[in-house]
Amino acid sequence: MKTAGEELPLLDWGPRVYTIGEILNSAAKYFQGKGLENARLNAEILLGTVLDLSRVDLYLHFDRPLTDEELSEFRMFIKRRRGGQPLQYLTGQTEFHSLTFQVTPAALIPRPETEILVDALLEHLDRQREDLAVADVGTGCGNIAVTLAVHLPKARLWATDLSPEALALAQRNARNHEVEARIRFLRGDLLAPLRPERGRFAAIVSNPPYVTTGELDGLPAEIRDHEPLMALDGGRDGLEIVRRIVAQAADALAPDGWLALEVGDGQAEKVKTMVARMGTYREAESVTDYAGIPRVILARRISHPRAE
Repeated sequence: MKTAGEELPLLDWGPRVYTIGEILNSAAKYFQGKGLENARLNAEILLGTVLDLSRVDLYLHFDRPLTDEELSEFRMFIKRRRGGQPLQYLTGQTEFHSLTFQVTPAALIPRPETEILVDALLEHLDRQREDLAVADVGTGCGNIAVTLAVHLPKARLWATDLSPEALALAQRNARNHEVEARIRFLRGDLLAPLRPERGRFAAIVSNPPYVTTGELDGLPAEIRDHEPLMALDGGRDGLEIVRRIVAQAADALAPDGWLALEVGDGQAEKVKTMVARMGTYREAESVTDYAGIPRVILARRISHPRAE
């Protein structure tokens, strides 16, 4: 039952014709009343998705009337967004490293922090090297593998994931960016599918699950209830998957090969200690994110472990 202050203008639109401007203003006001951050931006993106118009074009066609079908579809988007579904899943796409990626609930939504992971690794790789082999472990929607393939035009990449749905999504993204021929997609647990290529890789990169199991319930509902928990849950201390990758990568990397990992807030020093205890990597370094938090760990496999 509605109470004062809970007016639902988007559900109460009458039978008359509405323009883009009217609906956009109404949706933005509605989202704002529900406490949604960036209310106007959300309304613009969702209406633009329904009408296949850019945000600029919405304002260039401010007086264009909406059809009943368009209004009905937009109302559905409003309800789903109000229910907490991420904007990226509703639109079916997101931007990562200036590239557009398809996204679905089969994989995590790429975050800006992961761009730092990609950039940090690229700084250490020869972009023109002919025999460069790179593996992306837990590829999700393929944003890391595809971005690396775009920036490493002569490299060959391997991308693994347990989820067949995520792999199918990653393949679509690779195809959309015309790098599918240089990426081999393999289903399996972490580095297990890479065993035949043992000792080959110049770099292994991963954005692994690193949220502690106990913290999952405290995540924002938009993440907890809609993004795949398997891609978030890092176990009791958040580092269970990281430990396995650090151990498995030691054999998979070529001498002097790089291991690049994204880690959670407060985990960097623990991971650096973990790497040091392996005895197969040089001292690890960390790279901070936009908030000054150590977010990326880079470790290089030593050339001759027995001698060093």
